Amino acid sequence: MGRQHEAAEQLEAAAGALVVFVRECPEPTWSAVATPEGWTVAALAHHCVHANDFSLGWLCQMLAGRPLRETPESHARLNAQEARRFSAVAKGEVIARLERTAERTARFLRALTDAELGQSAIHGVAERELTVGQVIPSFEQHMREHLASLKSNLVARTTVP
Repeated sequence: MGRQHEAAEQLEAAAGALVVFVRECPEPTWSAVATPEGWTVAALAHHCVHANDFSLGWLCQMLAGRPLRETPESHARLNAQEARRFSAVAKGEVIARLERTAERTARFLRALTDAELGQSAIHGVAERELTVGQVIPSFEQHMREHLASLKSNLVARTTVP
């Protein structure tokens, strides 16, 4: 199994874990601010949905040999705007979008050739040149990190000192 297939499987597993979390998240918790960034649980879960498509766009630009001009600052601003926009998004909407974007992203990752994994471009958010093969593990890692953050922050909120 190639790196692209492994990355796709890991993304699917992470998305599945996030879907379980969203389904089991109590409604009052879903709309609560429970992240270090001050985002709602809903907004952070939707951020993972948004990231699948956004990152696919980055891969397409890299495969076309175009530098990614987005900076860490511009990316943070976009994330903050999206967090406000989706602060009260419905759980069912997040689940449906997550399943759809994870499936689409995994299919794209599996279709990458070994030669494409070696293509590189300047990645503005990372502030350095990266190959497609270096970027694809971040799909799963991004989702897992946010899921872990949600879980730990919710535990901290419900734990009595």
